[in-house]
Amino acid sequence: MSAVLCVMVIHPRVDAQNAERRFEVTSVRRNTQSPQERESEFGCQSGQFVARAQWIDFVIRYAYEIEPFQLVGMPNWTDEEMFDMEARANSDTTAAQCREMVRALLADRFKLAIRREVRQVPVLALVVDKNGPKIRRAGPDDEANGPGFKVNGYLMQMFDPQLKGWTRAQLVQALGIAQLGVPVVDKTGLEGIYKISLAFSQRGTEGKDPEVTTALREQLGLRLESQRGKIEFLNVTRLERPDAN
Repeated sequence: MSAVLCVMVIHPRVDAQNAERRFEVTSVRRNTQSPQERESEFGCQSGQFVARAQWIDFVIRYAYEIEPFQLVGMPNWTDEEMFDMEARANSDTTAAQCREMVRALLADRFKLAIRREVRQVPVLALVVDKNGPKIRRAGPDDEANGPGFKVNGYLMQMFDPQLKGWTRAQLVQALGIAQLGVPVVDKTGLEGIYKISLAFSQRGTEGKDPEVTTALREQLGLRLESQRGKIEFLNVTRLERPDAN
């Protein structure tokens, strides 16, 4: 059983009341369209936030910048209900400001309350292989990195297609698609932005590309080590269906 090392209770509703930045206008509705009719949209630009046909857990993860495995305690109804959200600020916002305002929106409309927990859990540490990395830093004159990953023979667009390369944090985030079963943490010590190109087959599938651990070693000069590490989790202690607009 995982041991909880540190627990801190946070009630976003209190944060929202004291926040300097809030959306001026918000709209939250349950999406009742059939799966065939739904057209999803998500983004925050020019002070406008749109989350159309989205699961609430995805919005929470965006607001708190966490990975799926870090969010626990979600009520059962969130597996069945999707939402349409629109919000507008009174001026342009940065990405960080938009996330702050989405946290306030979640507290106001969904009564979201969370408890942060730091746990010691099994992890896979991404480290440099014994013969050194096989990736190079991206230069100012390099073209865009492109999709970066080919999974089961299909190109997967993981990040902004205009990025010249990926940071080590982005590589760790992208490895979530490999469904390794435990969190991946960066222990490479590599700094900067690197050109990334990795082709692998997911475990349990048959393909011409190797499974991810072999692909990392052969193609990037990196490997995964089983360790234990401290990971922060967000435990949802309260989440309610939103009131009508």
